[in-house]
Amino acid sequence: MISQTKLFILTGFFTLIGTYTFSQVSLYKSKEIEFKKQYDKAQFIDLDKADLKDSLFAKFGEDFIQFIQKNPGTLDYPFKDISAVIISNSDDHQFRIYSWDDGMGGTMRNFNQLVQYRSNGKVFTYIPKGEEDGAGGYCSEIYQIKVGDKTYYLPINFSIGSSRDHGQSISSYTVVNNTLTDTTRLFKTRTKFIKSIGVYFTTDNYEDHKGEPIQFIKKDDKNIFLYIAIAKKDGALTPNNLIYKFNGRYFEFIGSDLKK
Repeated sequence: MISQTKLFILTGFFTLIGTYTFSQVSLYKSKEIEFKKQYDKAQFIDLDKADLKDSLFAKFGEDFIQFIQKNPGTLDYPFKDISAVIISNSDDHQFRIYSWDDGMGGTMRNFNQLVQYRSNGKVFTYIPKGEEDGAGGYCSEIYQIKVGDKTYYLPINFSIGSSRDHGQSISSYTVVNNTLTDTTRLFKTRTKFIKSIGVYFTTDNYEDHKGEPIQFIKKDDKNIFLYIAIAKKDGALTPNNLIYKFNGRYFEFIGSDLKK
């Protein structure tokens, strides 16, 4: 039976935990509102003030990255009110990618990304190679798969080369000794292992998707097969897919589902 003194100590302990958690959430919420205002201000600056617009977008990116890096608890915070930042989470909620338009492109859109992940109870961040200068697409979804004792995270990135030229690609990340690596060649074509697979296409023959990304790289529910859409040389999409099958170690190309 717990004595009154111990009960008082335990009550005080859990009260402190609750206060700390509430304090964290309050901080994240207030910063989210600040970031939304900061991004909106940059977004609505007149185009004839290009230098000011660019500097405000750059400042937003610097501030946002710094805040995430200094506050590991943000990995579990939803950030629902800042729609400018696209957040994709892995199924195990140990891996997250933040993507945002840096406002410096025209019909070609430039995105920055920040990866946040948990390893051995600690939270780390990583800026993907090539993202420092604003190049790249946004992450629309993250698949994950186990290979032995390692978990691989497979982000789907959507790139916008122009209003007409788009692309999707899939690559892989895994954590080794708390360090994130993107060098694993988890996909095998007929002749070689590769780090990523992509499809690049024009928007001429698919309908307006009203802001929601259409997935041209898909998997089945059991994580056995990957389906990669096939585009013609002119970029027109076909109803066909390249098929990769997971064999327990990697995804291996096994053929195509040629419909027409």
